[in-house]
Amino acid sequence: MRKVLFLMAFVLGVTNIYCQTIEELQKCIESRDAQIKNIKKFNKDLVNLQKEQLDDYKILTGLMKDSFDSLTAYKDENKNLKRTLHGFNVLTSPDTLVFHEDLTVYRDMLPECLKERVEIIESIVNLRMKIESLCQKAQELEELLKNTDSAYAVIQQAIDPDVKRLLALIKKIDGMNLSLLSPEQRKYFRPGLTDEYNKFEKYY
Repeated sequence: MRKVLFLMAFVLGVTNIYCQTIEELQKCIESRDAQIKNIKKFNKDLVNLQKEQLDDYKILTGLMKDSFDSLTAYKDENKNLKRTLHGFNVLTSPDTLVFHEDLTVYRDMLPECLKERVEIIESIVNLRMKIESLCQKAQELEELLKNTDSAYAVIQQAIDPDVKRLLALIKKIDGMNLSLLSPEQRKYFRPGLTDEYNKFEKYY
């Protein structure tokens, strides 16, 4: 955590434009991290702290990007910086494209305040992949069985365990703190993926 903040401060300190802002943000983030760790139960204060923390990381990421754009002379020497910049752009992005990213490559830079958000995103990615896989399985069975009288009954029996696992995963995601996602990201899950899940009803 401190290494990530130090790296941000170093980059932004090159131009000496944002130093004071970064120092203040660092103190806020570190203080808020300590508060988050001390909250043992899910409550409104925890949600507010996480949202504030996410907003601060977005600001840091924006300042970092602005400064990085001016460091063209150091391009070859800052591969790690470029990776960190891309990582925080992905982790704080409000876009649904995040559900098509491999977030495991950013595990080593994941701050405390983003862990819950990333867990939600990874659960939704898992749901998307399972739905796509089961849809393909059902379609292959349809092509194999054609329009025989028993086709849907056979398909239902074949996919039923997977459908139940999908429902359990949807319920798990519903129980998560989805307020950490953007409105578009929440729509991607519901009604987006849940509507795709409901298409399996035709086999029942």
